[in-house]
Amino acid sequence: MDILTSSLRDAGTDDHIYVGVVRSWGGREFPLNVDGFNDFEASSNVKHALGRIWNESLLAGARNPKVSIDNGFSDPRSAKIEVSTVSHVYIRKAGSRRPAGDDKWELTSVMVSLFGTESEVRTYEIAHRLWFGNEFWQRKWIPSTGGTTILDPTIPAPGRVAQ
Repeated sequence: MDILTSSLRDAGTDDHIYVGVVRSWGGREFPLNVDGFNDFEASSNVKHALGRIWNESLLAGARNPKVSIDNGFSDPRSAKIEVSTVSHVYIRKAGSRRPAGDDKWELTSVMVSLFGTESEVRTYEIAHRLWFGNEFWQRKWIPSTGGTTILDPTIPAPGRVAQ
């Protein structure tokens, strides 16, 4: 997962960021917090890796969020999610109900690649700026860049990002 935070002043956040993977019968959310590293500061361009994949060279330079490898709580393999069953992906910022406690965040782009069996990859991407915060929403659906998806009428269709 590649996340680029805007270079604008105050675009970064110290709030927790999550990626969610949704199937037609439920899903799972994964925290992206990396110990001792400011991943979502202004102008940051960070690659996060959850779990291990069949081509480790694709993960060069990636940061591993807490307990995200070796069957830890945030290792997608422990959730037994098959790429072919994923219908939607989202990114979410934890927020505060109080306006003074909301640390808004501007994302410039995000790309999530889900790796299944060897050579099976499904990619989701937002390639434009989005603000996250109480007045902007805290969760954004990430559209698929291709492939077949199972549609759930309660979730925005691929290619349409809920604002």
